[in-house]
Order: sequence, then C-alpha cells, then structure tokens
Amino acid sequence: MTTLDALLNWVQGREQLLSGLAALVVLIGVIVSPLGHGLRMLVARRRGAQPGHGPQAGAAHPAVVMDRPSIAVLPFDNLSDDRDLAFTADGMSEDIITELSRDRRLFVIARNSSFAYKDKRPNVRDVGRELGVHFVLEGSVRRVGESLRVNAQLIDAQSGAHVWAETLNGNFADAAKALDEIGHSIATALTSHFFREDAAGAAKTESLQAWEFLARSAVKWATSQDGESAVRILGQALEKYPDSAHLWAQMGHGLAFGWLYDPDVNFTEISRYARSCIERALELAPNDPSIVAAQGACLLWTGEPKAAVPVLRRAFAQLPNEVPLHINLAYALLHSGSPMPALAEMDQLERRGLHDVYRSVYDLARADIEIGTGNFVQAEDCARKAIAGGGKNPWAWITLALALAAQDRIDEAQVAMRDVLQYMPLFTPQFYDGCVRILSGGDETLFAGRLRLMTLAWPSNRQP
Repeated sequence: MTTLDALLNWVQGREQLLSGLAALVVLIGVIVSPLGHGLRMLVARRRGAQPGHGPQAGAAHPAVVMDRPSIAVLPFDNLSDDRDLAFTADGMSEDIITELSRDRRLFVIARNSSFAYKDKRPNVRDVGRELGVHFVLEGSVRRVGESLRVNAQLIDAQSGAHVWAETLNGNFADAAKALDEIGHSIATALTSHFFREDAAGAAKTESLQAWEFLARSAVKWATSQDGESAVRILGQALEKYPDSAHLWAQMGHGLAFGWLYDPDVNFTEISRYARSCIERALELAPNDPSIVAAQGACLLWTGEPKAAVPVLRRAFAQLPNEVPLHINLAYALLHSGSPMPALAEMDQLERRGLHDVYRSVYDLARADIEIGTGNFVQAEDCARKAIAGGGKNPWAWITLALALAAQDRIDEAQVAMRDVLQYMPLFTPQFYDGCVRILSGGDETLFAGRLRLMTLAWPSNRQP
C-alpha cells in the first residue's frame, strides 16, 4: 500500500481530530509560504492571467515575472528640507530591497536598476513594464515636529491600483535608527502581504490546479474551520498530483497539530503519518525553504524540539521575514528548555513589525513563553489578548488558566478552565500531562511547574 493510500484510509473516521486542526491554521505557516502563493494563483486564474516567461535578456521591455511576486522598490522621496534625511531615506530603501531579496520566493529588482528613477516622477506602469515587475513600492519620508513619518504604498504596475499602504512613525532624534527599524517593518509587512493576500501570479496549468487544491483546503481551514473537508481536499489533490511537495507539506504540517486538539487521537499514529508526509515533501523538494520550515514545525509539534531548532534556523536563513518561522522557533527554544532565548526571539519579531493577521497567534505564543520565564502577569495579559482576537482556540484559555493559578487566583483560573471544556470537552489534566511530556521531548522537569498549576486550575467539581 502506498503512503497516500495508507494516509487516506487513516483519515477516514477521524472527524473530531480533523475539525480541530483549524485552530492553529495561521501558526501552521502554510498560509504564509506555499499556501499564500496558491491563493494568488487561484485569483490569477480567475482573472485570466497567462504564464510569463521571465525577463528577456537585452529586451527593451522585459516580460513581467509571473511565476512569483516581482517588485521594484523605488527610492523614497524626502519631503523635508533636511538634505541629510534624503541620504538616510535612500538607505532605508536599500534596506527594504536587501530584506526582500533574502526571501527566495520574491523576485526583487536590484538597487542599481530601481535607483535609476531617483529624483524622477515616473509613471508606475512604465516602471513595471521597463523593469519587468508586477508591483512597485514607492514612498516618502518627512519630519513632523520631533517625529519622522514614513508613508509607503504598493502599486499594481499593470492596473495602477493601490493594493497596500502603511504609515509608520519614528523618533527624529535618532533618524538613522528609526528609519532602519521602519524599513525592516515595511519589508516584513510586505512579505506578509505577498504570501497572504490576493496578489497576481500565474504558472503552468497543471501546477496551477495543484495550487488551487491547496488554496481550497486553506479556505476550509481558515474560514469555515472544517478540518475534515480540508484534509479530504488535500487527499483528492494528492491523488491527482502525488508529486506536489507543497501539498504533502501542508498535509503533514496540519496533521502534526491534530493530537493537541483531540484527546482520543493516538499520538504515535498521527505523528507517523505526519512525518511520512513531510518525508515525501522533502524527497520532492529538499532545498525548498518552505518545505524545510514545515519539517522543522513537524519535528517541534511531534516531540523533537531540540532537533527542530537547527532545521527552523536553516529555513529562517532563507525566509527571514516569515512570522510563523519566528514563532515556531521560539516555541522550539521554549520546549528545549531555553525560555529566555525564546522570549528574545519574540522580542525581535515584535521589533521587526507584526501584521494584524498574526497578532493573536503571537499573543498566545508570547503568553506561553512568559509562563516559562515566570512572568505570570504578562502571561495573563497576552493570553487575554489572544482570546479576544483568536477565535475559539482552547489553548488560549488553558494558558490563561495557568497564568491565573500562578497568581493564586484559583477561582478565576477554574472559570477559565471551564471555558476550555466548552471547546475541548474531553480535555483532562492527564491529557495535559501527556502533552507537556511530548512537547518537551520527554524532559518532564521542564514543565513540572505547569503540571502543578494545572492541578490548581482544574475545576474542583469535576473529576480529574
């Protein structure tokens, strides 16, 4: 029996598990890497986009790169009288180009080409046609009192439409540092946009159909929280496109979370299937950073956090603006017994800029890590933010209950735990004990304090 046949047979009859997979769909990271690309392709297909063939050497008007998002970053305009600020603004534009260029999923025009438009006011459509890109980023810098204000806007060079915009402020007293931080924030936000929103793209018909299956499964997970249908769609896609590395990666990465949401699931069984999917994806695309990221996440959530750290770092070296990679790496450090480096990773992510779509995921991860560092008040605050913005994820309430119990607010902790039971009725302290043992790679001492807090938070009128 093939891996795919065994997987599809195993999937049958596990509706509760598969429905639970929706809860961490953003953290899975597939939305940001291959999945966002698939959504773009789906939109491009509906718009009737045709595949491009890349830039033509020596052509006056190179063909627009269409197999991945292509962008030119124009020099930002200085709207102030301060000439030194103009040089600093150029440096920020260069930093954005550098940051975006690190992401191999993007096609970014080099500085020498885009800076040819400095001090000019070119038509954006002309820029897109002359440089062979679909998107153009332009912006301005100006001083407002003691603050710096940077406006950036992303324009579709084919239609001339504004598709993204951001306004950021910094301290004029340290203009260079402020613009550096703002530049990083813009680069991170742009990457999030490209691999989340509906940007145009095209590919060969067969690949496009595979991406469409990927996008359809994402919609099921992200909007209707229908994990069973999502896995069924992926199963159908894999039957038709068994050589799609990203389909295998999404299946494996999704299954790796399943046991956290269904106490009835056999962890050994689900982790075996998840890893077999990742192994198949790696056979097909061993050097694809998004596949490597899925491998690291699978290792993390199936009980090998120490092995996950170097894998996630390897993926991060090629995808430095990938928010879920930051978060998964922080979790891997936490579960490896390094809570302070995990917290530093989250601090770095916060400084680089965080798009709203990731806020609740970030807040939940931060709450969990703050408990690991003993910052229980901060953990409570982050857990409440995660609950307010993250839907019905039972692990947000679990984390809140632990934070409250750590502050000796036992009655409140037990109320929070009752909320957990609304969304995961089969949850028990014994199940939690098993979870922390697995997530810590078998090192029970790492989470002994959490097990004590769980005992305190468990509602006194329920049997453990």
